[in-house]
Amino acid sequence: GKKWYWQLLSFLLNVSVNNAWQLYRWVEKSKPQQLDLLNFTRTISLAYLQKYSERLAIGRPPRQVLAVHKRVTLEVRFDGQNHVIVSNNKQSRCGQCKKNARMKCRKCNIALHTHCFEVFHNKA
Repeated sequence: GKKWYWQLLSFLLNVSVNNAWQLYRWVEKSKPQQLDLLNFTRTISLAYLQKYSERLAIGRPPRQVLAVHKRVTLEVRFDGQNHVIVSNNKQSRCGQCKKNARMKCRKCNIALHTHCFEVFHNKA
């Protein structure tokens, strides 16, 4: 059967999301296009799924690396908060210029050169 705490946990999660949406509406009241509660919840869900879901390790690894826009949401990429470039222990492709880079953004977890960092995090 259903555990007793699932209803409580679900209720608390819904209240938290609703409170976050109310804060979003209050902070972004000057914005002409605001997200409704459903799209706000979807945006939160997608952000958590992209950040915390793991790919299945069955079979061959994929040939293509996921595109940058699928690895980090635009809201996180352009939010301008806590983006710090740190050393990466492995060499990866730069998310901006596609050349090999040994640095990455700690928040986005995207490899970047120091000169590509600012361009990557600013809307053109």
